[in-house]
Amino acid sequence: MIRTCALCLVAALPAACLKPNPDFVEGGSGGSGSGGTSGCVDAGGLQDPDGEGDALDLGSAVAPDPARDATGVLAAAQPQWWFYFASQSDGSSGHIVASLEADEPLEVCIFAECRDMPGVPVLLCSDIADGAKSELGRSGCCHTDAVSLLHACSGDVAVWLRVTDPEPAACVPFRVEYRVTELGG
Repeated sequence: MIRTCALCLVAALPAACLKPNPDFVEGGSGGSGSGGTSGCVDAGGLQDPDGEGDALDLGSAVAPDPARDATGVLAAAQPQWWFYFASQSDGSSGHIVASLEADEPLEVCIFAECRDMPGVPVLLCSDIADGAKSELGRSGCCHTDAVSLLHACSGDVAVWLRVTDPEPAACVPFRVEYRVTELGG
């Protein structure tokens, strides 16, 4: 009887016969990740959010807490990521700041809504940022790599962050850092 090593047979196959495993992306953690829509794997194992209404909940941020961060991977099939957090206020106006780290220029936007006055825009964008509306009509500010927004909410603030690749490419990992500061108080 002749015994054959299965590993030896696989090793002898031409590369054209082998197909890449969609559960593995070199440098990634494999397994879950992007839910299969983009072919990219996020090292944190997070699912790609489908839009503003499906934003990943980051919990709450309270001034003067230190900056926090979140990560994701943009792809041509998923050129934007949405995050959400609640900012607890002592009744003072304040700044919401976000900055990006990525190998390509990406746009970051902050959209905010006063919880005690939904739909009422009470914010100003920094000099370099452009005013914007989210897909659900919330007011906000956008800019490449970093942005800040001044809110005048008398209570808590609901905040959405959007990271977008203006020229969608293959997998672009990113890290967004965000923080909340209050004026006065």
